[in-house]
Amino acid sequence: MLDSPEDLHRIAAEILTVHDVLDPRVFTREGKVREHLRLRMLDRADYMFKETVGNIGGLETGDIVLLGSSASYFYRPKSDFDVKIEVLNKDCPYLPKDTDGMDKFLAFAGGAFYNRNRYFYVGKRFLDMKLAAYIMDVAWTGVYSLIDNKWRIEPKNNLTEGFTIDSLIENFLERCKEIDAFMDGLPQTDGVYAPEVCQQMFDYYRVQVLGRNQTVEDYLVFKMIKATHKLKELGGFIFAQRMKLFEF
Repeated sequence: MLDSPEDLHRIAAEILTVHDVLDPRVFTREGKVREHLRLRMLDRADYMFKETVGNIGGLETGDIVLLGSSASYFYRPKSDFDVKIEVLNKDCPYLPKDTDGMDKFLAFAGGAFYNRNRYFYVGKRFLDMKLAAYIMDVAWTGVYSLIDNKWRIEPKNNLTEGFTIDSLIENFLERCKEIDAFMDGLPQTDGVYAPEVCQQMFDYYRVQVLGRNQTVEDYLVFKMIKATHKLKELGGFIFAQRMKLFEF
């Protein structure tokens, strides 16, 4: 299903809307995450860690942070709660020590977790939790430590300056063309992708779609991708191709 021009205009306008204060449903006037929300998120993060990698010796949790739109001045009424759980490889000999290798492993572990569990919600808002090998020190939104109960990076309220609805939509459409060109260029044999091509597809999705965050433009465009049908359709397609590898 394609989003209409009217839908794209509405979504872009919402993304570029900057509020004077942080979301009062999430933060107090002092800039602290409301305690009942903080404890709920920490509880869900603890559950996810235990159900995924908690039984692997040598792995420990580092920080647990709230970031994304809900930790910014341009949140939307139904913005997700984006939470990252830092997983540190202290002395596990079976898993990679480098962060890129660990991130790949954690992406698989997180995907398997959501395949067999219901998604989490806080109120009516989706709690999007991910395992990560590290927490970025540079972000386009605030980064709030739920463990230390303070900001690691305070949010800025001028990130959308210089962008217009038309320019955001244009950048979004260009990124969609780029993604489609990559996907269309992947080889198939009798309509089937080989395992190594499925891995290439997944790596591109993880790094260039979900993880591309080098500029403010990248971040705002990803918000468009996430808020439209593009992300769901692309993720669903990639998941379906990976599942075909297990058919027999």
